[in-house]
Amino acid sequence: TNQPDRDLQMPQNPFQPLVFVTGKGGTGKSTVAAALGLASAQAGRRTLVAETHNHTDVLAILGARLGKVHEEKQVRDGLHHVSIDSDAVLSEYLSDQLPGPMAAVVR
Repeated sequence: TNQPDRDLQMPQNPFQPLVFVTGKGGTGKSTVAAALGLASAQAGRRTLVAETHNHTDVLAILGARLGKVHEEKQVRDGLHHVSIDSDAVLSEYLSDQLPGPMAAVVR
């Protein structure tokens, strides 16, 4: 019989909320994302603010030093940041998932 691994524990809440901040340029998205991230971390939640297109505006708002693209950086207790280069991620995914010559065609 298949016995479940008794050492494997389910998190208390496996359905953690995701919050997306979107909108037109110059509308305060980064400010809102920084405020939400900070409030969430201060409430005791493990929080990750992810920016796309190599942006690091949230880091600047929080007064943190810039990190490397795709490298998670702890900003404060419970608050982390990562900047994602979406073009590089797509290219990496295609290279990983498609056979060599096909990946070059799709790029």
